[in-house]
Amino acid sequence: SDTILHCAARYDDYKLIESVVLSLPQQERFEILQISDITPLHVAAETGNCKAIESIMSHLKAEQKSILVHTPTKVPGSVQRTPLQLAVERKRDSVITLLKTFMADGKADGCKPHDEEESWISLATGGLSISK
Repeated sequence: SDTILHCAARYDDYKLIESVVLSLPQQERFEILQISDITPLHVAAETGNCKAIESIMSHLKAEQKSILVHTPTKVPGSVQRTPLQLAVERKRDSVITLLKTFMADGKADGCKPHDEEESWISLATGGLSISK
């Protein structure tokens, strides 16, 4: 089920994302971005909406950004994909570049890309490196 943040991410309404996120207390900003099996970041990455991604990430701590970038979808019966994997799958080069910046800084323990993710990305890009 889509939230207003999912809809805003889909249509690149970064001003609405900004407004909703800033209306929440700091501790709730990260939680609201994770309440669904497919996060607003997944939607923005898949649709190629960089401004929406920037709005989603702009008020989070570095560790929280890294967690969101590495969070796979959780839709029962479907293949799990991280926002980066969705961007690679859809050939969203500007999104890939942007998401890499959030991966590089503030990696928390357990938030680094898994070997399976790295392998999948390598296969999906024909072996091209996506490292920073």
